[in-house]
Amino acid sequence: MESAARTNYIFVDYENVQNLNLDLIAGKPVMVLFIVGPRQKSLPAVLSKQIHKYHDQVEWIESEGASRNALDLVLAYRVGVQAKADPGGYFHILSKDKDYDALIKHLRAQNLRACRDEVFSEISALVELSKMSISERVAWVIERIEKNQASRPKNKKSLLTTIHAICRKELSAEEVEKILNRLVALKKVEFNAQGLAIYRI
Repeated sequence: MESAARTNYIFVDYENVQNLNLDLIAGKPVMVLFIVGPRQKSLPAVLSKQIHKYHDQVEWIESEGASRNALDLVLAYRVGVQAKADPGGYFHILSKDKDYDALIKHLRAQNLRACRDEVFSEISALVELSKMSISERVAWVIERIEKNQASRPKNKKSLLTTIHAICRKELSAEEVEKILNRLVALKKVEFNAQGLAIYRI
């Protein structure tokens, strides 16, 4: 399934991350689910207007419990519900809480697409790669390869395929090759005599 047809579900731990610009979801296959606790009494005026503007792409979910982990449990449950309803989706958790990484690892073990981000504007589904400079694209690729140390591509061909996938198949083969060449020039990756990739990321 191509990423253009895949729905991206962004689960926002709103007590943890509150700096959001919902204008970034305009025209994209994105649903934003705010998980909020009982202490959340008000919203910034700009965000409130954006929620109204994009109401078809936003869901507001209140956690009734007041305990420390109540919101986290509600968020994890809602991710599970949505993953069952749409296993072809991409599940993003927006939170600085690294405890969610165990959930991400579990979802990936079930062959589901999932990741945790700490900055709304840096969520992959919201980034316009076509407007990035080559340096920005390289930084984008480095960050994502760095996060996936357990299963890095072993040779040039598979690394090119991975870069293409990281860039959501939006770039040409020539542009992907340029990114790899820049990684080599920066000594972030090199290939030994057997053609195996050696990473310094």
